[in-house]
Amino acid sequence: SFIDVTNLINLDRMQCGRNLLTSLDISKNINLTYISCEENEITAIDPSKNLKLSTLICYTNKISELDLSKNTSLVVIDCNNNNLCRLNIKNGNNMFSIADFRLNNSLGCVVVDNPSNIPNNWEPANFPNYVSAQSDCANTVNVDKLDNIISSTPYTLPNLTSGNYYTQTGGSGTMLSAGAVISSSQKIFIYNETICDNNESSFTVLITDADYYVPKYFTPNNDGSHDLWKVIDNNNLVNNITIYNKYGKLIKFLLPNSSGWDGTYNGKILPSDDYWYVIILNSGEALKGHFSLKH
Repeated sequence: SFIDVTNLINLDRMQCGRNLLTSLDISKNINLTYISCEENEITAIDPSKNLKLSTLICYTNKISELDLSKNTSLVVIDCNNNNLCRLNIKNGNNMFSIADFRLNNSLGCVVVDNPSNIPNNWEPANFPNYVSAQSDCANTVNVDKLDNIISSTPYTLPNLTSGNYYTQTGGSGTMLSAGAVISSSQKIFIYNETICDNNESSFTVLITDADYYVPKYFTPNNDGSHDLWKVIDNNNLVNNITIYNKYGKLIKFLLPNSSGWDGTYNGKILPSDDYWYVIILNSGEALKGHFSLKH
């Protein structure tokens, strides 16, 4: 059921709690300062036109998304016990005397002005995932990350804690089970989702019987994929590796048992560019080439 208040343009206070309302259109009520619509069955409410709104009480409904970013006068928000997946209270002040969003079990994150400065009166206490943008919410979904694999023999997928293996991004393609044997080179995705958000990582399996493998690029952004540039020495033929920038300046010296190069020089990340390497083999032979650092 619903109540039609679209013609009441001067309405400044609305109390319609404890009914069986399933929808509530307040887009025309631009003078509203107070809304109390608790204990209904409302699935959506859009207060973006109600710029004078200071109090919104909508607990115990079925609301899945609530964007209060335009309600700069809002000081009371009680939306506990809903079905919230997304809650945006980044309204320019976040000076709420009451902010209650408990009992929204699928709510993985809340968008706020300053995630590092949350008032201690907000509920639930110690909520773990405040972010400054909705796009950051995906990062709150746990997903396992695996290092790239370079092997001369088939690779067996290990057990995962968070997520499932897929052959394509976004949980598409073929789902692979832990224990599956990968016998050809390919990129594999680990995808995990909740009711509200999803996240994924990826890694590359390279099956090669070559003596050594030199990556053509790396992306040192700490996402768990291609973060290091490392020469794979299957038969212990490499003595040392030197890396230079395009002007011939020595950037890094590596021994064969090192973890690789992280793209830094004197502690600072270097720009996207091509870099040159010289690989000295135990035989004295020198191998030269270049690779790309990409951001």
